[in-house]
Amino acid sequence: MKKKQAKRKAKRPAARKARKAGKRSAGKSRNGLRLGLNLFLWSGQTNDSLLPVLERVKKWGFDGVEFPLFHTDEAVYRRVRAKLDELGLGATGCTVALPDKNPIADSPEVRQAGIQHLKDMLRMCNLLGADVLCGPLCAPVGGLVGRGRNQEEWQRAVAALREI
Repeated sequence: MKKKQAKRKAKRPAARKARKAGKRSAGKSRNGLRLGLNLFLWSGQTNDSLLPVLERVKKWGFDGVEFPLFHTDEAVYRRVRAKLDELGLGATGCTVALPDKNPIADSPEVRQAGIQHLKDMLRMCNLLGADVLCGPLCAPVGGLVGRGRNQEEWQRAVAALREI
């Protein structure tokens, strides 16, 4: 048991040194896990108002943040990415299927808008340097209340994800 504790302690200074130097936490910490904070607590959109929040999150000791992704203003994502790089924070993205951008909708136009929305948000993840896009991606929040998906919706979800 003491060997494991000594080994953990030996790794911590290197991680602290990397964070102080502004490098992103590429490795794992806290018993093999990285700890992040969801920025929906501060905003429903990724925007410049989150820049000072990122500084606080870094001071609090988090390894990364999860961004709300709903718009395609690339300049905003580039500024946020620069701040992430400066602070050494990692990023993930979170979006949702919207009623008018729904990959499993009956309407082919709404389905295509949903697929395009997901492609756009993946592009925004790339700009942020995010390594994950999560969320209820294939059905709007509350869109299937009282029932599960049916077989046709499942097939549409699979087709949408394959297209992406």
